[in-house]
Amino acid sequence: MTADDGRNVTGHRRFRLWWVSTLVVVFGLGSALFSAWHEAQTPDEPLHFEWSRRLLDERVTERSSNVYFDSKTPVSMLNVKARRAVRGVVRRVNGPPSQHALLFAARLPTVGLLALLLGTVFLAARIWVSARAAHIATIACALDPNLIAHGGLVTVDVAFALFHLLTLCAAYALARRPSVTGGALLGLAAGLAFATKFSAVLLIPGAALALFAADMRVAFARQGLRRLAVSLLSAAGVATLTICAAYLFVGVGTPLSAIGWDSASLARLQHLVPWLRLPLPTDFLTGFDISLARERDLE
Repeated sequence: MTADDGRNVTGHRRFRLWWVSTLVVVFGLGSALFSAWHEAQTPDEPLHFEWSRRLLDERVTERSSNVYFDSKTPVSMLNVKARRAVRGVVRRVNGPPSQHALLFAARLPTVGLLALLLGTVFLAARIWVSARAAHIATIACALDPNLIAHGGLVTVDVAFALFHLLTLCAAYALARRPSVTGGALLGLAAGLAFATKFSAVLLIPGAALALFAADMRVAFARQGLRRLAVSLLSAAGVATLTICAAYLFVGVGTPLSAIGWDSASLARLQHLVPWLRLPLPTDFLTGFDISLARERDLE
């Protein structure tokens, strides 16, 4: 076989792989859209929607009035806004839309987040592994029944998968080339993850592992270590600002003494420094508090 023949075969395989991955992605997103249109409303969707609607309209973030508000987060404001935008457009053109159409509209941002997740998977694998790995990883994710099922609902699972991956990618990229900009990107991704699910706390050791997985000669050279420290300070600042912005700055800086805590850990902290004002929204902290208390109850 000549060199030209070899290049033609390789080019044909790449072309075929592009077609396969494109068709699979279209199938996955199409399935999520089909589910968004045909599936009945799940018990959890109205709760995600209502908690975020109150935050958007009334600047209310409390969790005590409904036991199921304990884990709800601001990312569902995207779904609230999508529903309202479609309702406004349809009303002007064709009168009041049906509840079925409004539910579909509310679910569309989640489908969009699924598309962003698949794109992120492809780019990350393409940059750090290979083109073939990027196609295989994207195909696997696009066919994942969990992602397809949650990709058509007003829930936070797909959003968290996206922000989780972005956080780990940003941490790995930061370790390879420390910079204030890289730190800010890590902080933005981590802040969005924390504003999506309280289990994002598990990203802290995950991000640390991503840092250590990078080239140590770059990350821990004398000059690189100094830059890395400044970059991590930048990440912490941007993450804090992102969380506050996601909660629309409601309850930021409330004294610990003014908050009723359920977990022993935060109650102890309140006793030690009741005057302390953390630069975070009150009900971002109460979400963690409830999670800690319930974890202790299960032990």
